[in-house]
Amino acid sequence: MSANRAVQPSWDLSSTGWNAAVASTLGFAASLWLNYALNRRYTFASDRPHAHALPRFLVIASGGLLLTAVGMQIAVEHVGLNYLVSQLIVTGVVTIWNFVLNRCWSFRQAP
Repeated sequence: MSANRAVQPSWDLSSTGWNAAVASTLGFAASLWLNYALNRRYTFASDRPHAHALPRFLVIASGGLLLTAVGMQIAVEHVGLNYLVSQLIVTGVVTIWNFVLNRCWSFRQAP
């Protein structure tokens, strides 16, 4: 076993053969429904009907998913950043994107 391999954590993506952009995108999509429920109830305490809030949330989440996929692809494949550093940066950007747009549009209280 190489010294480099010995220090890699067991959850290290490079040992799985998965593409970092694909893995990150799948993780983002998997968290979508829990994020909607928690944001609606706790983060924004919204009483906006699901028929209004959910489609808007999905539009914003789709934009976030696209930002995640493109951001990871650019950061890892073109800039050459480590995928964990890339994930940290992309997650920060997408979190801000999601919060601001959901606060202003999806879960905004009715006037």
